[in-house]
Amino acid sequence: MDEAAVRYWKKFEDETGEKPGMRCVGQWSAGGAREGLWGILVITDRSLRFRHLASDNWLARLFKPRDAEGAASEPVEIIVPLSSVTEVRTPEKNWWSRIFGAQQLQFEVSWASIEGPRSEVFGADSRQFVEALRKAVASNGN
Repeated sequence: MDEAAVRYWKKFEDETGEKPGMRCVGQWSAGGAREGLWGILVITDRSLRFRHLASDNWLARLFKPRDAEGAASEPVEIIVPLSSVTEVRTPEKNWWSRIFGAQQLQFEVSWASIEGPRSEVFGADSRQFVEALRKAVASNGN
């Protein structure tokens, strides 16, 4: 890891109070949308986190539509306590979805929150990430 990455993960640990474990590039599909926000998926010692950092660079402007006011996307952070996860599900792919579907592995995480049951769909660039998430959930007594 280069020096900038080491600083980023040290800052992450200082900010969250959680030790980062496995991480990968990921996508959050809000409301089950086909296209979602790209960010970092992180399994820590206590939670699954998705972090999308606001971006207003030239590449982002080419591919991401702006809102009516023309502002850049807002940062998004989803925090799922591992102790609250009730299910990690990967949908079965048929031959159509293998050809025309998302290239990254789609998975759905369901958990109990204060507001009631919640579920979100993510995409990961690594099957090992989803397996590590299942193991982390199991080791937290779920």
